[in-house]
Formats: sequence, structure tokens, C-alpha cells
Amino acid sequence: MLYLSLSRYKFMEITPEIIQKLNSVFNEQTWEYQYSRNLCTLAEHTTDINEQAIFQLLAKVMLLPYHENQKNPFSIRDDTCYMTGAFNISSFTDMDWSNLQNMVDKLNYPILTARIADLLWSTKKNYNYTKIAIEAYKQCAEAIFDKENWVKYFKCIKKANNIALGLGVNHEYFKELCTYIDGMIKEIDGTDTLYLSISLIELMIDNRAANLQCYIAIIDKIIENSRQTSVAGYSYGRAERAFELKIKLLTKFKDNEGVLSAYADYAAYMENLARGCFKEHSPDRIGTDEMRATHLLGEAVLLYQKAKKPEDVKRLRLELIPLQKKSLEYMGTISTPIDLKGHYEEAENLFKDRTLAEKILLFSDVVFFPTKQELENMVLKNIQQFPMTQLFTSTFLNDEGKIVAQLPPLDWKNPKSNIKLFEQHLHREAFKTQKLSGIFLLPYLHTIQKKYANITANDLNFLVDDNLFIPPHRKDIFKKGLASGLDGDLAIALRVLMPEIENYFRELVKVCGGLTTKFNEDGSEEWLSMGTIFNSPELVECYDENILFLFKGLLTEDTGANLRNKVAHGMLDISEENGAVSFYFLVAIIKLCSWYSNNCAAIRMKLGKQEVI
Repeated sequence: MLYLSLSRYKFMEITPEIIQKLNSVFNEQTWEYQYSRNLCTLAEHTTDINEQAIFQLLAKVMLLPYHENQKNPFSIRDDTCYMTGAFNISSFTDMDWSNLQNMVDKLNYPILTARIADLLWSTKKNYNYTKIAIEAYKQCAEAIFDKENWVKYFKCIKKANNIALGLGVNHEYFKELCTYIDGMIKEIDGTDTLYLSISLIELMIDNRAANLQCYIAIIDKIIENSRQTSVAGYSYGRAERAFELKIKLLTKFKDNEGVLSAYADYAAYMENLARGCFKEHSPDRIGTDEMRATHLLGEAVLLYQKAKKPEDVKRLRLELIPLQKKSLEYMGTISTPIDLKGHYEEAENLFKDRTLAEKILLFSDVVFFPTKQELENMVLKNIQQFPMTQLFTSTFLNDEGKIVAQLPPLDWKNPKSNIKLFEQHLHREAFKTQKLSGIFLLPYLHTIQKKYANITANDLNFLVDDNLFIPPHRKDIFKKGLASGLDGDLAIALRVLMPEIENYFRELVKVCGGLTTKFNEDGSEEWLSMGTIFNSPELVECYDENILFLFKGLLTEDTGANLRNKVAHGMLDISEENGAVSFYFLVAIIKLCSWYSNNCAAIRMKLGKQEVI
């Protein structure tokens, strides 16, 4: 739509005809985003220049993005303005501001008055408009009040609260609004069936209002009403928020016994809800009810722990063991066929007329070591292409159905806002890459095994002897581990090589001038965890960050392969023990060893494939 230049208008005139036309636009049932569209339509269907100018200016006002959690809710945020195509406050001229000041008290439409007054206060910091905006938002809220269809009502109250809170908690406008909100909470008295009471109480807590104690009884009513909620619908979100709100208040009051009691009640509620899933089980929900019950019982366990109820924790955990394993049966499997024929042909051509040592080196060269920057690019590209994946937390289960890790989504607007979480996503991306690479490496190993059916420790002398990577007293055990893996026994290879790789990085920290132990209070020394070793400042400064990141994910990260911890605690699943990632780990060690071997350097010179370290 073409917007007129308003420079020749000092003040726009609000005529009865304009008021009559605005009556068709502003009503309680219309959502805010529709107002601007309707105002643009009015401007297009009038030939009066004054009317056009007014409707267009009001459309600009209603089209402004509103950012609830910012000090100035109308301030420019380039990402939103770009995505929505909306105006921002920089598009308003001095004449626009003058006309808005002139018309704010002449328009008898609370939502329009509130928006203009809020804009003038937030942007121009004209104190005179705060009272107008607060009262107009309250009028909007009262006009559309419905304790069940509560969202629009609460939005208006929240906007009024943002303005009042900005004036200070001791300001009369803020105190008046808190009195109004308090009155509404007590009037509704927890009789709503959705989230209005809860949201208003949360608002009062954020406002640090006085006399919050009286809300406990109202929250208890909400919880009691929620106990009657149909289990089949799993509509327990309201009770969940009510319990959390009660615990938050009791914690604020420093009522420790009350907090423990609330946690116990909350846990019992979740447990009863889980048992209700089995009672209301229907044939068309096979698997769904069982999985939901398992989730609810898991939540109950965590709550009983917070309630300091060890007997209930143990009772439910024992009950969960078979349920967790059973839940795996109800999960679907997505299979993708992979044609490896071309890789077998490539392996045959690559290894033709080569010695075993040459084949093993060429085999290790096939493995892909992604850099940290390449992993970042993969993660960021996935966010751009599949933004919906960043709406949900990813949960990882082991072969027994137990949750071994959870990966929250990234902020798709600023993925690096939480560096620790971002790196967890990088480790997960690396894990997926390693799994796929491990599959494509199999044809090369199978081709080697066809000619060398029994690879022995002596066959690896070329790799291990005269190698700076491997200490002299550990060479034999290294050979045995590598030979077991190349011979197809990954279970033995993992258990032999894992401690050796761990020792390598610990020794590397010492060489770099770092420490590998810490002192306890009793004077004893304790080995630092591998996570601490990989983050050692001395090691990070001296060694390649991409190799450190690769092996940190392979060995210790929950969202990565985490092989070291799983092997050390005997928790490696059979499917993982002989899986693609374990195989990738074996070949990664061979590649790493080859970089420090004089014999391998000579062989690579011969092959014309010198590796640059």
C-alpha cells in the first residue's frame, strides 16, 4: 500500500465520520493483528485525504511489533521487523508524533488509546501518558473479561503492569494496579478451569507484592479442582503449574516443612495420574498410555527425591524398571537402506597390490575428522533448514529404556547465546557424523579381512614401534587392542584401548605443564575427571582444539558417544559395543597413532600421501 506524505498536515482532524468508520474496526472480539489490516482497508476505500492520513497513521501504530520483555516494548528489533515486514518506530516522523499526541484523548477506543499512550510513554518518555495507557489497558481487559477465554484479558493486564512497574514499586499507579489485580484474583478465587488465576498470581509474585500468603488457599483450590481432571486427556499442566507456584511461594516464605509437604503432595498427584493411565487404558491407545505412565512415574520419582522420601523413591524406581524396558517396544523405528556396493569396489581398487601396513594406513586415511568449525556450520545449517527441531528437548534412551541424556533446544535466533548448550549440540552432530562414517568404513575393513583372516599384534609393529604417541611400556597392550579391533572383536578392543587413550591425554597434560590430580581436604590426591582433563588450559593452549573436541565427545560427553564412561561403568549396550561409533573410535586411534609413527611417515612418503600434522 502507498503511504501519503503527511508533511503538510500539522494536525489531523478527527471528524464524526471518522469515528463512525472506526466503529467498524474496533470491537472486543478482534485480535490486535487484525486492526492494522482493517485500518488499511478503510484508507483504501476513502477519497478523503484527511481520512486516509489518519487511517494510515493508526495502521502504522497497530502494526508495530510489541516486545513484552524489553524496557521499551516498541524498540527496534531487526530480526522481528525483517521477518514480519512490520514498521518500526524509526519510520515515524516528527509530524506523526505530533498528530498522535493530538488524537490520543480524542479516540474513544481503549485498545487504540492504550497503544498510542503506551507508544508515547515508552518512546518519548512523556510521563503524562502513563496513567492514560494503564487505564486504557484496564478498560480493554474489563471489556473482554472471560475467565476461561483468558489470554487477551491477561495480555492487557500484563501490558498495563509493564508500564506501572517501570514507574517503580512505590509509585501510586503501580500500587493501584496491584490492588486491582489482587481483587481480581480473590474474585475469581481459583474457579477458572485454565490458567488465568495462576498467571495473575505469578504476576503478583514477580511484582514482589505484599500479602502473598493469602494466595496459598487459592492455589490449593486450583490443585483440588485439577484432581478431577480427566486422566485420559492428560490435562495435568494446570496442576503442574499450580504445584510449582505453591512451592515457589512457600520457598519465599522460608517454610521448609511446607515445601517438603508440597513436593510430596505433588509427587503423589503425578503417581496417581500415572496409575490412572492404566485404568483408563483403551485399545486404540496401545503404547501411548504405557509410555505416558512411565514418564509420569519418572516425574514422581524426582519429586519424591525433593520431598526427601527415599522409601517412595525406591518403590517407584523398582516399578519403573520393567515399564521403561517395555516402553521401547512401542517406539517406532525409521530405517534408511544404504548401498555400500560402491564402497566395496572402491576398497578393492584402493588396496590392490598393497601390503597389510599400507592397507591399514590407507584405511585410516578414509576416516573423517570434522573440525569444530565444520560442526558449527552443520548445526547452524540444520537450524535454518529445520527450525521446528529447536522447539523440543531431545531425549536419549539406552537399551533398557532409561533416559541417559536430555538435550534442550537452542535459541534459533541466537544459537550461541548459551555456549555450553551449543557445544552439546556440536557433540551430538559429531556423534551422528561418526555413526555414519563408521558404517561407510566397514567395507574397507571387510576387504582387508578377506585376505588377512587373523591379524596379530606383530602385524602392527610398523604402527606402534618407534611411535612418540605410545609409551614404551604400553606398546604391547596397544598392539593387542588394535589387533583385536581389526580382527573384528570390538568389545575387547574398547576395553583394552580405552584406558590407554585416557592415559595418553593425562600424560599430555603433564607435558604441557598442567596437573592431573587435585588435593582433597584430608591431604589425599585424587585423579581429575576426563572432562576436566580435556578442558585443561595448558592442554587447550598447546594441542589441536579439533582433536581435543573429537575425543572429548567420543570419550566423555553425554550427548556424544561417551564411550569411556560407558565402558568404565559397564554400561555399554551390546548394540553400541559392536556398533558403528565404536568402530569409528578404533579407526580414529589408528589414524592418531599413525601421525606420530616414523614408520608410517616413511610408508606415506612411498604412497605419496604424506599426512600434514
